[in-house]
This record gives sequence, structure tokens and C-alpha cells, in this order.
Amino acid sequence: MINITVIMDSKKKLRARFSYEIRKDGIEIDKSISQDIWNAIISPKVLPKHLEEETKDKIGDLLQWYAAIYRQRRFGNIEDDEWEVHLKLIGIYLDMNHVKKYWKKNVSLEKGWSEDFVKLGEKYL
Repeated sequence: MINITVIMDSKKKLRARFSYEIRKDGIEIDKSISQDIWNAIISPKVLPKHLEEETKDKIGDLLQWYAAIYRQRRFGNIEDDEWEVHLKLIGIYLDMNHVKKYWKKNVSLEKGWSEDFVKLGEKYL
């Protein structure tokens, strides 16, 4: 018979691994975004034509990353305290003008996004 302590220890290790992978993926995404693109994302101004496509691609990448984090939370792999941090960051990100525009145009059930994630995002718009 499997010892409950072994199961609990395995669950803690799995959660720690997910936490590490989420941070690692976030760092990789951040590094892939140039300062010009970050400036475009956070700016309330119209996107410069030469940065439009790349900015939209990076907004999509970040939203996919947040959707993956949300899925892991639903699967029970993210602790409450870590989830609260991500939830605040999701709210800040979705409050950015260009992210809102992208969300309204590209994030829906018809385009393959999960219903729960769409509902979560709608709370911040």
C-alpha cells in the first residue's frame, strides 16, 4: 500500500516543478519581446505600422501563457498564494489598451479559448 506521505510529497514536488516551469516560460517570453514591442504594448497610442504584427503576436503569446497558467490552476497545480500573484498580473495586463483590443477581437470560444479563461478575462475588461 502506498504511504500517504509519499503521495503528498510527490504532489508538492509536482507543484514545485509547475511553478518553476511557469517562471521559466515567463522569462523566455519576456526575453523574446524587444523594448520597442513592450513600449508599444503598454502605450495608449496607436500602434506604429512597423510594429503592429509583432506586437499582436507577442500579446497573443502572453495571453496563451496566462491561459496555460489558468489551466494549471484549474488542475490544482498552482497554490493559492502563487495564483493570487498571477491573477493580479493578468488583471494589469488585460487593463492595457492594446491587450483589451486584442482580447475583444481574438479571444473567444469560437477561436479555441477555454470558456473559463474567457470568463476570467471578461471580468477585467
